[in-house]
Amino acid sequence: MRIFKVNKSEYYVDQEGNLLDYDCWTKEFAEAVAKENNIILSDIHWKIIDYVRRYYEVDKVMPPKKQIEREFNLSEKDMSRLFPMKYKDGYLYLLSKLSGLPVPTGDI
Repeated sequence: MRIFKVNKSEYYVDQEGNLLDYDCWTKEFAEAVAKENNIILSDIHWKIIDYVRRYYEVDKVMPPKKQIEREFNLSEKDMSRLFPMKYKDGYLYLLSKLSGLPVPTGDI
């Protein structure tokens, strides 16, 4: 565990920078993570982030990637451009990080 500081706020994150407490997430946190990953969050980013957060609130899991792609009429390639990840394969890792969700596991 480590502390990720954003302005005057502190967030507890794991070794890879994923938020440990879903309820502590703020847009300020997402903006800081985006900046760290050289991303400027656009309206479509926020719509997707809001969608996965609402889904998680109900089902306590990240929605399957095909469901996200269908919901926004985007291809996997489009999603990978929106949420590029430097160290891991798949856009869901960065999307979960920006959204304050646990790292996706299993068949996603």
